[in-house]
Amino acid sequence: MTLLAACAIPLTPTAHDPYPPALVESLRQADRAAVRRALGEPAVSRAGGEFWFYAQPRWVPRPIGAWDGTFVERWEWLAVMFEPRGTVLFAEASELERGCLSNGICNRSGGQALRRAPESAVLTAPLHQDAAAKAYRVRAGECALYFYADGPATLSIRRRVHGTADEATYIFATHAAGTIELSTETAWLATDCRSGEALHVREGALVARDAAEAALAARRLALPR
Repeated sequence: MTLLAACAIPLTPTAHDPYPPALVESLRQADRAAVRRALGEPAVSRAGGEFWFYAQPRWVPRPIGAWDGTFVERWEWLAVMFEPRGTVLFAEASELERGCLSNGICNRSGGQALRRAPESAVLTAPLHQDAAAKAYRVRAGECALYFYADGPATLSIRRRVHGTADEATYIFATHAAGTIELSTETAWLATDCRSGEALHVREGALVARDAAEAALAARRLALPR
């Protein structure tokens, strides 16, 4: 039996590595069906299914210096990125609940949140997507939106959820020129989306371009829903 034919990993703490290197390696160049057979349904899906995320609790000894013969629960997580045809482009696991992977994907909310609060989990995009969003050249007939928050906030555009960001991330989107309606859990804003321009919004208020660019440089792109 191959690893890709194994049963989905149960959501119970284990002393074993939930995502051993051999399993992760077997996912590379697999397809969605094979990933689903190996791991089950993802805890979180982002960017329209381009990214799948999994999380599993594991029992590990207490840190050196605090060893008393007991174990603590640690949530480990794994990210899978697909190409449009459904083949895996990237698969990697992290032992750090809020760690970052080699391509720049970071789990801002922690592995446990992927299971217990999946809709509000903040996950960053790969570094190349972050760079592309920051360097995006707005076309005629559209505007670009950069949204910032001072804490976890879910942004909706025209009442449709687009993504969740926090104090270290931002949300990027393009929108047809005209009026744009933005809302979060605590704020609402309708403003003009001008053709060929970038619009910067912090919660429910517009942000001056200089201040916005400084904030943008210090933040990472959050994956959209």
